[in-house]
Amino acid sequence: VRCVQETGINAEYMGIDEGRRRQLRCHHTATHIVFAACRKVLGPHVWQNGAKKTTDQAHLDITHFTSLSKQEEKEIENEANKIILSAKQIHKSFMDKAQAEKDYGFRLYQGGIVPGNELRVVNIVDTDVEACCGTHCDNTCLLYTSPSPRDRQKSRMPSSA
Repeated sequence: VRCVQETGINAEYMGIDEGRRRQLRCHHTATHIVFAACRKVLGPHVWQNGAKKTTDQAHLDITHFTSLSKQEEKEIENEANKIILSAKQIHKSFMDKAQAEKDYGFRLYQGGIVPGNELRVVNIVDTDVEACCGTHCDNTCLLYTSPSPRDRQKSRMPSSA
């Protein structure tokens, strides 16, 4: 969250830029959806290899053994759009780390291992479950994404909401 600071004589005001936060929330949620679409289309071997979310765009780097074909790109885009239009609930909760690992396995850690004994788990119902501290929408229908990967071997999946 970016804070806007206004200073005057002995006065400070801190506020949340709601437009920026909304855009980051949509891009962060879109990244989870595109990743779920990649795994469904390409297979369970796909793993997140990096991600970046800004107010202008988001991208997801994935591991895969070949460059993506135009057909695979289209299938991923179609699957992501199906997830969005299916209006799936997105649950965010804190869980004991050992219980979360027992329930969901190490696929929770797409962004890397999280320190501590408690995890914030983001669960897009019947679609994707990850440990994540980012801001997310409450339902997939609150955004729109259109992936178009470009890179070879490590495919980059950009999306804009």
